[in-house]
Amino acid sequence: MTDQTIPLTEQQLDEIEARANALNSLGLPGATWEASSHDEKSVTPPEMAHVVEDVLRTKHSLLRASVGVFGDERHAAFVAHAPEDVRALAAEVRRLRAGLEAAQRLAADATAYQVHVPEGGGTTLLVRRQASAHGTGWAVSTMAPGGGRAWTTEGWQESISALSVDRLFCWPAPAVAAAEARRALAAAAVSGAADSRPA
Repeated sequence: MTDQTIPLTEQQLDEIEARANALNSLGLPGATWEASSHDEKSVTPPEMAHVVEDVLRTKHSLLRASVGVFGDERHAAFVAHAPEDVRALAAEVRRLRAGLEAAQRLAADATAYQVHVPEGGGTTLLVRRQASAHGTGWAVSTMAPGGGRAWTTEGWQESISALSVDRLFCWPAPAVAAAEARRALAAAAVSGAADSRPA
């Protein structure tokens, strides 16, 4: 079984599409797989025989080539749709991969994100990349008139403009920073303590 945690390579996608495109018993362009209600030539009872055929319809003729006979109508329908489904899924993988790569290129140059937290009373988190002079990492503060608060090694602290960089608590990625800050806000709201410390 393929390890689904390892992304497919472009070569693997090409090979998957090639196998789907090779499923053409007639060897002619335009043929499609179709599932019929039963196979009249099958030795099994009609209600237990479901045939999948490679079908090519032209203006003057109808060509058929048997693909297989199945005892379950659902199996026949699955097999009949498999070639087109595989091609559609491969195209969707490529579309999503292109979008992900574009987002990753944009994120690589991002220096800050604003994250609205409705469950925190409408709080807006400001997740900022630290300057290279202070090491890598993402710090979190809340946006509010007068400066808001920042998440430090001692928990939430007021007056972020007065905080030194060394006191800011940083996470390795912006998504982790935002998620942990949301958790800390929720914990502070439940306990009523604004100085909940980072885990």
